[in-house]
Amino acid sequence: MNPSNSLGVVFIEETIRAFKFLQEKCAFGPPSIRYSHEGMSSDFTEVRYESEHVFLIVFYTHMEAELSLKLGLLTSEPGLNGHLQQLSLEDAFSLADVDTDLPGYWHPRLESDIKKSIDAVASLVREHLLDALCNSLIISKWIEAQKAIDEKNREESFLAQKRKEAQGAWEKKDYQKVVAIYSNFADHLCLLEQKRLDYAKKQI
Repeated sequence: MNPSNSLGVVFIEETIRAFKFLQEKCAFGPPSIRYSHEGMSSDFTEVRYESEHVFLIVFYTHMEAELSLKLGLLTSEPGLNGHLQQLSLEDAFSLADVDTDLPGYWHPRLESDIKKSIDAVASLVREHLLDALCNSLIISKWIEAQKAIDEKNREESFLAQKRKEAQGAWEKKDYQKVVAIYSNFADHLCLLEQKRLDYAKKQI
């Protein structure tokens, strides 16, 4: 353990103390420590726990004074994008239907604040996510559900952008462009859009 500042040391010590229950309750191994202090913009300290199938990472970025957490599945599948197998604490709570006030990030800048923040997040994890951390099947189901949510959000973002482009082309009476854009999402057209597409086709 050799982080370059006292906040990093305190973060590591308090995280190991507060998350000891992972080793006691869910057969996680001892934590590993990773840190980078190559420049103020990239300074971080990370404490990572792993069981046979599950990982949990608590990390602290020093410049932004942000404390956060991720959990997910360990995988040995070649070429699998690792971020697809993990969840933020916020996503995990949402998928677990946990109704609690959860800040997106804690911003502890003092040693005393780091202790309070880590105690708070450890308490939330222990109270609401312990069963999932002990059972990789639960996390696997959550990850699949989150993938579906993310895909739906990407599709909605794509449709919103294309509708904006189509509206602009329609207002300019660029009917060839209207047809090209609407044809990209023909299965998702509303009645007005379908009428505009039919009209535009007649104009070219």
